[in-house]
Amino acid sequence: MTSKIIAIDGPAGAGKSTVARGLAEQLGFTYLDSGALYRAVTWYLLSGGPKRPPGPSDARALAARQAQTESFISTASDEDLARSLDCLTIRMKDGRISVGDLDVTEIIRDLTVTRLVSMVSERRPVREKLMALQRAFANGNIVVEGRDMGTVVFPGAFLKIYLDANVAIRAGRRYQELGDSGVSTDYDEVYENLRMRDDRDTQRQIAPLSRAPDAVYVDTTYISPDEVVGLIRKLVATRARSLYRRWQNFFYQSTWLFLRALTSAYLRRRASGTDHPDRLPGPVIFASNHMSHLDPILVAVSTRRHLHFLAKRELAEIPIFGQVIHWLHIIPVRRGILDRDALDWVRSVLASGEAVLIFPEGTRSRDGTIHDAKAGFGKLVYESGAPTIPVRIIGSYQSFPPGALWPRPTPVRIQFGEPIQFRNDPNLPRSSDLREVYEYIGRTVMDRIRDLRDPAGPVESP
Repeated sequence: MTSKIIAIDGPAGAGKSTVARGLAEQLGFTYLDSGALYRAVTWYLLSGGPKRPPGPSDARALAARQAQTESFISTASDEDLARSLDCLTIRMKDGRISVGDLDVTEIIRDLTVTRLVSMVSERRPVREKLMALQRAFANGNIVVEGRDMGTVVFPGAFLKIYLDANVAIRAGRRYQELGDSGVSTDYDEVYENLRMRDDRDTQRQIAPLSRAPDAVYVDTTYISPDEVVGLIRKLVATRARSLYRRWQNFFYQSTWLFLRALTSAYLRRRASGTDHPDRLPGPVIFASNHMSHLDPILVAVSTRRHLHFLAKRELAEIPIFGQVIHWLHIIPVRRGILDRDALDWVRSVLASGEAVLIFPEGTRSRDGTIHDAKAGFGKLVYESGAPTIPVRIIGSYQSFPPGALWPRPTPVRIQFGEPIQFRNDPNLPRSSDLREVYEYIGRTVMDRIRDLRDPAGPVESP
């Protein structure tokens, strides 16, 4: 069996270590913390070599040697720096890291080490020594995290993830982490150190921090580590079924091609504004009013984007039929409760750069009018950061009303609106109460849907 390497990159405090450790545990993979390796080298240089066990005196010694070490790192030639690392041996086992015979797992998280680790990681001899070490550690299935895992160390990784988050949130996480480890510091110092490190990591000449072109971008600002782990697990499962996905895509395209012709002929389906979704790359949320069982089909056949959409779990449990609708990108959801599995699935689809069709009202309208969005819709849109395209379906209620056994051949229209990017919306509430933000998003999307009008005029029954 081919080994699988999952490479997770991103800036400090984005949650890489927590997510990588949890993901490795759930998948049964080996966890490799590349950042700890660079911290171990930094500690080694600061301490003058592993001559004493770490303790209070070492902390004072590290602080006293900081300026001297910084000068050495900045001015030493590659040959001198390489020679200083000749005797360095690093071991990792069961989540612990040792330099020589000393366990340095905790002390390498010290703020003195943090201040210098980015400078150390810029030097070519350090990176060459640790690159060979990391690749030697990569036996079997591993989850590895760092800043250049997907771009330099493991460019052929099975799956690449780039985690990011707001710098203030990342500083808060790092401050909490240091406090939990017994390291005394203040938030402002951590924030400034993190900001400076971001600048240094992204601007250095050797292996700068950057997102690999084929890496999946995940913003962790407003989602928990457990949710990120769940998202990546979905991506792993999806990636592992690549051959299966080829068949699934063939079935999807063939089915929708047939339904596209059928709805055009039988329902005289017409769509307008299709240039909005078709020209928009990357993750997209299609938000539509919901009047009829026909609605998912009508939207899916009216855009070139491959759509995933939610459907009640009971449909997916029907033998054979359940497999068929799975091939059509159905995401099964348990109605009446907060289905976290379905939400993770939606997040993984968006993180993969694909499109999701959501009906913000939550269920079909029983009276043919457009109702308000459910609260969870705004939360999903905000957390995903994906642009939202409002969609209005006109005529499906008349064609296939509640209780009907078969659609009537009445004309239907699908109108796509301009994409909405809420992260750039100046009217988005800046309140600390995110419920106001979610309500604003839901209200805005539903208003945009109501404002969409069929350019061909009202749809009349024949």
